[in-house]
Amino acid sequence: MSPSPSNAATSLTNRPTLGISSLIHGADYNPEQWSDHPEILAADLSLIPQAGLNCVSLGIFSWSALEPEEGRFSFRWLDTLMDNLHARGTRVIMATPSAGRPVWLSRRYEEVRCVGRDGKRSGIGGRLNLCPSSPVWRDKVSIINRQLATRYAYHPAVVLWHVSNELSNECFCNLCFVGFRRWLQSAYSTIDYLNKAWWNSFWSHSFTSFEDIVELDGSITGMNLDWKRFQSDVYVDYVRSEMAPLRLANPNIPITTNFVPSCRVPEQRRMVAELDVVSWDAYPGWHTGDDLACAANNAFFADLYRVMAHKKPLLQMETTPSQVNWGTDSPLKRPGVHRLTALQAIAHGADGVSYFQWRAGRGGCEQFHGAVIDHTNTADTRVVGEVTEVGRDFKALGKVIGSPVVSSIGLVFEWDSLWAVEAASLVGNRRKDYEPTCVAHHRALWQQSHPIDVICCDDDLSAYRLIIAPMLYILDESRATRLRAWVAGGGTLVLSYFSGVVNEHGLAHLGGSPGPLRDVAGLWVEEIDALPGTRPPRILGQPNAVMDVGNLGTAIDYAAIVRLTGAESVASYVDEFYAGTPALTCHRFGRGECWFMAARMGHGALVTFYQALTARVGVSPVRADLPVGVTATRRGIGAEATTFLMNWTPQPLHGLAPYGCSYEAG
Repeated sequence: MSPSPSNAATSLTNRPTLGISSLIHGADYNPEQWSDHPEILAADLSLIPQAGLNCVSLGIFSWSALEPEEGRFSFRWLDTLMDNLHARGTRVIMATPSAGRPVWLSRRYEEVRCVGRDGKRSGIGGRLNLCPSSPVWRDKVSIINRQLATRYAYHPAVVLWHVSNELSNECFCNLCFVGFRRWLQSAYSTIDYLNKAWWNSFWSHSFTSFEDIVELDGSITGMNLDWKRFQSDVYVDYVRSEMAPLRLANPNIPITTNFVPSCRVPEQRRMVAELDVVSWDAYPGWHTGDDLACAANNAFFADLYRVMAHKKPLLQMETTPSQVNWGTDSPLKRPGVHRLTALQAIAHGADGVSYFQWRAGRGGCEQFHGAVIDHTNTADTRVVGEVTEVGRDFKALGKVIGSPVVSSIGLVFEWDSLWAVEAASLVGNRRKDYEPTCVAHHRALWQQSHPIDVICCDDDLSAYRLIIAPMLYILDESRATRLRAWVAGGGTLVLSYFSGVVNEHGLAHLGGSPGPLRDVAGLWVEEIDALPGTRPPRILGQPNAVMDVGNLGTAIDYAAIVRLTGAESVASYVDEFYAGTPALTCHRFGRGECWFMAARMGHGALVTFYQALTARVGVSPVRADLPVGVTATRRGIGAEATTFLMNWTPQPLHGLAPYGCSYEAG
């Protein structure tokens, strides 16, 4: 019942690398903060390699040091530092400084500061508050970027350009709305077509011209969806403009920008085509709850960015070696956790890990954020010891550079379904949880040591035997056609409640969900119950069903009532007026199968279901003999592969120390 993966292990090739022979082990370095302390800057030159680091990121927040007044540039301090770092063998990731504006720019040119949804323009300070549509902003950024490119594009220490930092803010200024109206006119051609696509006859919201669209209306789902798409396109164009001077100066130096997990805008997949290297930031909330769940969440995003990178290098650009300072509680990483999470990034496909930050600043809102060197100003600390140990690991793991993670399981995560679910007024708004639901399905497989690719429907599906698409809320004809053909060819697809509810404009599919995949699922959803939590219906496997799932516990948050049109009930509800109706179904379609989870289920039920389903489709985990709390991840192919065993608990397990990790060939 499974297709033969067209890009199975035998045909996979390694990704390009950054041209260095070791995994990157780096840190964000802010020497401009220490210009009055030459003794510290001198000490850093020796301390950085002593701590096992081979790379630093420079310039991310250095604009005011590089251009203290408009048109007056100051590079001598950076010239000296670059030469000194190179002399000691330390590589440099050179950043453009647009993540933090100098005060003179904010005061002189008001339009560069973004406007919030409330119509108020941001203040002079802070960060992540730019207007990507502002011509003045783009011009000023281009000027400083040209200066950097002219000076450092051929410096032998530079291995990578890093554009801006964590681009993720939305701007609602007039300039952005002018751009939005142009974008809409290009997408819809006529205002009549737009009104129909947005269902604007509801509440008399029809527009008479595109010029009527001057603000967002939260009651128009299609408008809010298109706004997110527009903002994503603006950021793609903005990043392209930031990169232009760098490409022109030396097209051989690769370029990246660091993505933020759980980011709503921009849609990061749209930006990847512009980049040479994909990088992301990871700040899990260790020791504030379930550490295994925390590790699973971290793994989900590592798998998301690995698939985004495809044939490009992947870096974890930011993490902390100790603790953050922005949480309600920000515990220290327990001994071993830093090494464990650094190796998790490598095991899931990264070719390096970098920290924010090398040295803790004496002031500012992140003065108590974790760093390799803290305010004690000594390398004789537990944190430096763990960082140094990671450096030794990275030297030993050089053979994994560029090697793939091979998976037969794809889990679909779509930004527009995320946006649409969040914008919609559903029957249950307390916990819509599109992203946490995708993470929960991923966790059930990851915990059993299955490698998983976090994909979108536009990716090449031929490699997968099993595709899971929980809450695939937006399902247009293009996606449905691709999934239908894949199932008919022998794939196994898992859908759930709130799958195939609306089209790309947010309009409900007539005939019920899962919309254009009703024939594939062999059912349609008649109603969906929003569960208050006081009477959750139990779910039990059906005797003599195609797969034995046993007791699946109780439904959580949502329970859909479905009508079968060919599917078979595998488990049914026990309670409520819909007792006896299907809660889990299977439908044979072509040479494949489609499974439908009518209810949201807990972690234990998902583990049980996927354990049975992976066995049914013939997908094996990396290791099947591990206790709960220990996972295995494999990177590479055949004799060149490396298997990582990771203990995510504070107790010794399976021969591993508390929060311990080992790696071995094969």
